[in-house]
Amino acid sequence: MVEVCELIDLLNHVEQNISREIEDALKAHNLSLAKYNILKALAEGGGRLPFSTLVERLGCVRSNVTGLIDRLQDDHLVRRVDHPEDRRMLFAELTDEGRALIIATAPHYDAVINRIFDRLDTQQRDTLGDLLKTLAQ
Repeated sequence: MVEVCELIDLLNHVEQNISREIEDALKAHNLSLAKYNILKALAEGGGRLPFSTLVERLGCVRSNVTGLIDRLQDDHLVRRVDHPEDRRMLFAELTDEGRALIIATAPHYDAVINRIFDRLDTQQRDTLGDLLKTLAQ
């Protein structure tokens, strides 16, 4: 029987390995996984999202999102846009360069994910998905 602490260690180890492989694939584009996740969330959100939505979708604190947006803005991949009626609300918006980069890097990200999960057959993936959904509740 696998002890709970060993399960935690395994989950952490798997997450670290997946992140490292993705980071390696994105490195050629000078993009970290954290930056990629922001660009991807923006692309999936139509190109513009409020900071609060990014915080919610990425599951991190606002200061982390703000710092990432700062760096992405320095790289000309994202710009800040004020809300037209509420000055307290800020949007992050993909630039054309940011849109082009997410289009260019998504296949590399997808290739890593597919390579990792191709180690499992369909039944194993379904079982893993069911188990993770149970733990996520």
